[in-house]
Amino acid sequence: MASDTGAVRELVDDGRTGFVVPVADTDALVAAMSRLETMPRTERAALGAAGRARVAERYALDAVVDQWEALYDDALSGGPPPPPPPGPAARS
Repeated sequence: MASDTGAVRELVDDGRTGFVVPVADTDALVAAMSRLETMPRTERAALGAAGRARVAERYALDAVVDQWEALYDDALSGGPPPPPPPGPAARS
């Protein structure tokens, strides 16, 4: 569960890897918490596993190295720069 601030949506895919609620919306937070609490254990586990897979896919060392290599390859080939990789550097 997370409030929809900053780069939260890079990490949390609402309904798939967790729940995103509007900032300062207490009712939405309570509803999301109740939803999570009443979900079957297997569904909660699936949310957690999907969240872990999303982070590993985007932010594991191999994934980040691949993103940086792609940036350098594009720069050396003279092509247009790609969008920045997800993560802290892309939050400016």
